[in-house]
Amino acid sequence: MKMNANEKITLIVCLSLMAGLSSLAAGMFVTVVPPSLTYENVLKGSSYQKEFRIINTENFSIYYNIYVREDIADWFSFDTPSPVEVPANSGIKVAAIVNPPEDTANGIYSCTIVIKPVTDITAEGEGLVAGLISAGAVSTSIEVVGDQIRSGKVSDVSTRDVEVGEPVVFKMKFSNDGNVKVKPKINISILKDRHVVDSLVEETDFVIPGERKDIEIKEDTTDKKTGRYTAKIGVSLDDEIISNNELEFNVFEKGWFKREGRIITDAVKAPSEIGMDEIAKIEIPFKNTGDLDIEAQISAEVFLDGKLIDTLKGNTVLVEVDKTENLILYVKPKGVGSYTVRGRVLYEGKTATLYNPIEFTVKEKTTAVSTTNVASEGETSSLPITAIVIVGLAAMIGILVYSTMKKNEGNGLGFT
Repeated sequence: MKMNANEKITLIVCLSLMAGLSSLAAGMFVTVVPPSLTYENVLKGSSYQKEFRIINTENFSIYYNIYVREDIADWFSFDTPSPVEVPANSGIKVAAIVNPPEDTANGIYSCTIVIKPVTDITAEGEGLVAGLISAGAVSTSIEVVGDQIRSGKVSDVSTRDVEVGEPVVFKMKFSNDGNVKVKPKINISILKDRHVVDSLVEETDFVIPGERKDIEIKEDTTDKKTGRYTAKIGVSLDDEIISNNELEFNVFEKGWFKREGRIITDAVKAPSEIGMDEIAKIEIPFKNTGDLDIEAQISAEVFLDGKLIDTLKGNTVLVEVDKTENLILYVKPKGVGSYTVRGRVLYEGKTATLYNPIEFTVKEKTTAVSTTNVASEGETSSLPITAIVIVGLAAMIGILVYSTMKKNEGNGLGFT
């Protein structure tokens, strides 16, 4: 006897649902790059740093606990405390710092860094931000040695033209390739018409092994003449020169460069509705379209039902040439109703006006979606609602399919 049409349809639907649910659960996972870290020539008793990235490909924020599960876990620390938030469709860098004790025997040690999503955590103003997501891992190898190695590399040495009175900035990157912390020393001689007119000597803060540090050295130009200059830049470790560079720059009269910027109106972000227990976060992108780095600040007037109730200013933000920075403003409700925010950006004595006002509504206190506590490192938190629903549906479908097959098997019937 063959299965009738209804039984066939039921079986096909059940199997399709199971496949879809399995695909949903399997499709949500942690992406970590690189998948492995190798620490070489790590001096016992010293710190050594490597970095990895956590990438969130989902359309909602996810929080992660980061920890080491082997018995050398106490060697490790991370620059970002757990739980760390990774916004939707973005990634963050995490520095993993290892510091083997001084009594550690020479050798190679292995461990695993675990990146585990925290389930059922509610972020302020964000709602439920976790789903059924597997944990990620970074395989780690540490070579512990007893010999000191001092080594470093200098790259991306640069400067630019300035106006009189504006400091000339010398920029570079220094990478500590050894296994002990070091202090690079920078010597700069400034020449005009082949004659030395100024010199600078600066020693940086300590740079730990594996760290890549951005270095900036500023020189005042208030008393300098306009014209073309040459800078000879030498970098040394323990009096041993590791880098020599020569750069040219101009000092122009005041007003030579253009200082301009504009608001990216179509990229302004603000909530449409919040509760009295929330704070409205407003992001206004501002682009530097001029010739010099500028400092910008958002200023705004806040109206409730048409009445002015507050004036606010955000933090001053440095915006580099051709770069865009988000200027942030936080508005705390003072009552329910319709809010209007009229803003402008102040920069270098100029103003850029946000011509389209920002509007949002404030209602009574909202109710949190979830109250489950954040799991501590190494602990497992309760399953999110999504996971419970998926598991329950899969179980019901499995029972239905199994019952149908057993029924036909008991009757000696085959499926065709």
